Amino acid sequence: MVPDPRIERKKIYPLDFLLLIVFLSTLSGNTSWYEIEDYAEEYEEELKSLYELLTGHQLTHTKPSHDTLNRSISLLDVDAFEGAYKRWIEGFISATSGKHICIDGKTMRGVKKLSFDTQSHVISAFSPQDMCSLAQLYIDRKTNEIPAIHQLLHLLDLNGAVVSIDAIGTQTAIAEQIIDKGGDYVLCVKANQSLSLQEIEAYFCPLFQKHILLDELTELSHGRIETRRYESILNPLEIEANEVLTRWKGLRSIHKVIRKRRDKRSDKTSEEVVYYI
Repeated sequence: MVPDPRIERKKIYPLDFLLLIVFLSTLSGNTSWYEIEDYAEEYEEELKSLYELLTGHQLTHTKPSHDTLNRSISLLDVDAFEGAYKRWIEGFISATSGKHICIDGKTMRGVKKLSFDTQSHVISAFSPQDMCSLAQLYIDRKTNEIPAIHQLLHLLDLNGAVVSIDAIGTQTAIAEQIIDKGGDYVLCVKANQSLSLQEIEAYFCPLFQKHILLDELTELSHGRIETRRYESILNPLEIEANEVLTRWKGLRSIHKVIRKRRDKRSDKTSEEVVYYI
């Protein structure tokens, strides 16, 4: 249960009824309090019947305003709500074995800053298979993203899961934490790990061509033709014992992706080379 922080004598709508409205409305694509208010009014009878069926309690008021919804939800304790959400989501998501978990950070636009040097930034663990967030943390500055990733990984069951993180999460300590929790990782290696990047690039020289597996995929999306060429070395230890293999705990394969994009309208082309471990 999520504690209700509202003053008892001022309560008109049960908290769980307000949460039900917000949950179903956001699932329907409504993101503003005005839209959620409209949703509650349009489906007033259906929401009332569903709530009474789920709880056995009768409702006397069934049309909360956008101000009531906003104020009631804003008063909730964030940690308590996050804990309740996590327990609820664990009740129906599939087992983590073989699951892909994406760790990503986003700065939320249109959110009032606490001060001139703070930002509302969220680090989220998303399951593409279940199409839902498994857990998330809010931080003030994007510079806090790395310790927040450690904290988020600590909250998750990673046994048998494959965790992918963008380049800012490509840290040896993060890789070690994932392996120690029974998971595996896909990490993008860029200039923030310059030594590892140089060592990985060396594996894809013509001398080792026979060890490289190749694949290619072409897609048309958003008016662009994108061709991706994949080059993979599944057991780099067979080639040579480069230091990069011991620096990253659990590293078993290295990959090179060459992305070529052509804009159909302007005919402009671009190419990007990215490495993964």
